[in-house]
Amino acid sequence: MKVAILSDIHANFDALFCVLKEAKRLEVEYLIIAGDFVGYYYNICKVLDALDDWEFTAIGGNHETLLADWLNNKNQKTTLKKYGSGVKIASEQLSKKQQQWLINLPKKKEFLIENRAILLCHGSPWGEDEYIYPDCKQAKLDAIFSLQHDITIYGHTHYPIVHRYQNQLIVNPGSVGQTRDRKPGACWTLWDTKLNAIELMRTFYNTKELIKQCQANDPYLLYLQTVLTRTNEN
Repeated sequence: MKVAILSDIHANFDALFCVLKEAKRLEVEYLIIAGDFVGYYYNICKVLDALDDWEFTAIGGNHETLLADWLNNKNQKTTLKKYGSGVKIASEQLSKKQQQWLINLPKKKEFLIENRAILLCHGSPWGEDEYIYPDCKQAKLDAIFSLQHDITIYGHTHYPIVHRYQNQLIVNPGSVGQTRDRKPGACWTLWDTKLNAIELMRTFYNTKELIKQCQANDPYLLYLQTVLTRTNEN
């Protein structure tokens, strides 16, 4: 079976639409989503509508926690200043049922696909807000491998990476909605479960409309725009 591993969509429908189109072309049958549906950008309802056509397993990330806090009138000024108005707009767009679904997603999940044991988390197996960057110390990876899952999937850093030890895999698919490695495009991962083969994918999409939305909603938080198109040359 072919599985698409996604993370950190961040309400970027334009990116997700192109990723799902590519996944369909590649005959993907199932999605695994490592959290952060909301935050930063502005089209969460379109994101959820697009995912309705797919079978998937998902967890929540730290931005789902921010959404829960926002709905409880917690840390709103801090969230706006640091992340922009994405969570605020999500709280206004989403139905009560959608809000509850997002904020009640588990923060970690263990499950099987074709007898392969999977651990799905957002930041790390030990916390949704822990960062495991590509240059992390080997001891951190060894600790994850010691948990003895066939594949451990995490997100949060927005940097794609694959580590392999014998028959075990650690995978961060990168971010669909806001990649940070100065290579424009939407990042995700294609997993062939039969071969246990992983391929890091990057799907290009037009960022012009999303940049216009950033200019309208968060004109003073320029990072939301520049991160979408920056390269090593700029």
